[in-house]
Amino acid sequence: MKYYISTLLLVLVCGMQAEDQRPVLRVMNWSYYIAVDDDADESLSECDRSPILQRFMREHNCVIEYLNYESEDELNRYMALHPNKLDVINTNHHDAYEMGKSGILAVLNTDNVPNKKDVDPYYIKSLKPEELQYIVPYLAGNTGILYRKDMMVGEMKTWKDFFQAPRELSGKINILNTHTTMFLLALFALEKDVNNITEEDVKAAAKCIYEMRKNKILMHVSSDIDVILEKLRTGELAATPMYLGDALGAIEEDEEGVLAYVVPKEGGESYIDCWAVSKNSSQKELAIKFVNYMLEPEVIAENAAYLSVACPTKKGMALLKEKYPESANDKRVYPDRTEGDALIYEKFMETEQSLTLWKKILKGP
Repeated sequence: MKYYISTLLLVLVCGMQAEDQRPVLRVMNWSYYIAVDDDADESLSECDRSPILQRFMREHNCVIEYLNYESEDELNRYMALHPNKLDVINTNHHDAYEMGKSGILAVLNTDNVPNKKDVDPYYIKSLKPEELQYIVPYLAGNTGILYRKDMMVGEMKTWKDFFQAPRELSGKINILNTHTTMFLLALFALEKDVNNITEEDVKAAAKCIYEMRKNKILMHVSSDIDVILEKLRTGELAATPMYLGDALGAIEEDEEGVLAYVVPKEGGESYIDCWAVSKNSSQKELAIKFVNYMLEPEVIAENAAYLSVACPTKKGMALLKEKYPESANDKRVYPDRTEGDALIYEKFMETEQSLTLWKKILKGP
């Protein structure tokens, strides 16, 4: 899924000319989380290389100011400081719900976003109506372990294997700089009930992560995918938690064939990233047209295939099977399911306690 720039935001104003009077739509998304033309000049911005964004601007005679972020923590901080600066935001449904409750987001229903009718119930059945009202699903995936097979001592099939990596991997492990994700994964490793988390569980999860630093197993704390993947390629890193799309993309480009990806038996952090619209957007009508456009079958199928993540709409999936059969048949992205199944989204919600413990982890011994 996603990213990465070393600073919080990269502002990309696509195709804007001097004294341009076209409306400007301010969109914030994970970096590298939209299909681009791989043959385009790499010196161009991500926005300028995206046929999807270019098409929307032509059809609506507008300009997109495209902003990127690296982690959920950074997005949440930005939204707290600038709640009315953006028009469209891409985030997970948990954070969107919290923003919506605080009055930041507009309600998005099938009246103003008709393509929302096409969302596959499998991806939203486990969500409550109040959680769905602010979001338009974009893409779905999970978080597993991306690792180098040639550096493993034994196997790495569970989160316990990851958090209790052997000393032979000292200094070769990365964790993501997103504390809600890392606390959840640590709770998986500890076999805790993640739907009933106590303060003692939070302390235990923090200790699980902190011990990696104390024992010098943990070398790196970063959510910068470009940096992480480069260190995996060179052997500076042996393993890291990784989002599905980024992991599969890295494996596809791995000429040596040393990378592998596993969703541990305890499960991974399933996610559905969504579009949301600022309640106080100065371009609200255009913003709603944008999120509806992103669910058009040809648009969502192209994004899902390019990013190696799951397409959550029925028409989009039908088109994916027709145009991108290899992607549609990838069991890592679309595992077998029976009728009536629903994807469950487990989430660790940050608290003052967890933030304090995370700062201690980052500081180290």
